[in-house]
Amino acid sequence: MRRRIALVALTLAVPACDVPERLTLDEYAAAHTELTGELEALGGEFSERVSLSVDMGSGAVTDEWSLRQQISSVVDEIHRQFERLSALVPPESLDEEHDAFVREANARAQQWAALTEPDADLSTLDRLIAATVKSAAFTTACTGLEAALDREGSPVDLDCE
Repeated sequence: MRRRIALVALTLAVPACDVPERLTLDEYAAAHTELTGELEALGGEFSERVSLSVDMGSGAVTDEWSLRQQISSVVDEIHRQFERLSALVPPESLDEEHDAFVREANARAQQWAALTEPDADLSTLDRLIAATVKSAAFTTACTGLEAALDREGSPVDLDCE
């Protein structure tokens, strides 16, 4: 009996686990707008940095070490953004689209992470571009989430294309 009382007391004394609350539609849309803006800025910054490591005329990589450093930095930031995206708890009406988007965003993050592998072929700009193209599955999930947000009355441009 004492064990049972102790267990009940312990259960009541332990604070409830932090269960994230669902975001409102406006909060969710605002979070996506912020994340998309940050990722677009990161992409622009990365493009500028890449141009310093590539002969833009021929497309040949002139400084692979520097390019790999830039890619590693971008991958770190992509993972931080993915963690933020994964932590979002959408309105219930967007669960399915959010889950599909998170799944494909994770695959995209892994696609970028593969570029940090020592055997990743970064010898030309064309290979780098080919390795970072958005997949059809990502585009489908992204446009699906955009359409769902639009349907709910909070259109957001997620830069799906």
